[in-house]
Amino acid sequence: MEIYEENLWQFFKRSQNQIPISMSERFQLFEKIWEGLNHLQNNGFYHLDIKLSNILIKIDSITKQWDGKNLVISDFGIGGRDLAILGKSGTPGFASPEQLIGQPHKKSDNYGFGRVLVYLFCDWNTAWDSLFQPITEAEFQALNPTQLELELFQTFKNLTKVN
Repeated sequence: MEIYEENLWQFFKRSQNQIPISMSERFQLFEKIWEGLNHLQNNGFYHLDIKLSNILIKIDSITKQWDGKNLVISDFGIGGRDLAILGKSGTPGFASPEQLIGQPHKKSDNYGFGRVLVYLFCDWNTAWDSLFQPITEAEFQALNPTQLELELFQTFKNLTKVN
């Protein structure tokens, strides 16, 4: 059995303070992930948890960089072929909205893949800020929102409030 030393989360997190990842290498990662996801979908399988930590890569022992060819999608624990029985699934931040309400769709993995792409083609801090740092109320007010937008923003704030 092959051993994959890192997942993409670890790789990108570690790389932020070390050797930058070239755009051509990022594109190679994109192609490999796309090939794997496409293979799954073409065979009627739904992963439903596509995220950085479920993509494993082989690291060159000397350079500590991706070897340029070995990448696998892992953790098929919540996936399957029958969407009707899969129910609520996925990791918040990467799971599609329909998954989070228990109605996964055959294209739900595309949402997670899209979230992964932000990390693939942006530096770590930009990706993190873009995906996981919500806009503040002051930043929203500076956009001069309409009354309807203010009400919608308040609704979302109420829905995501932690007591």
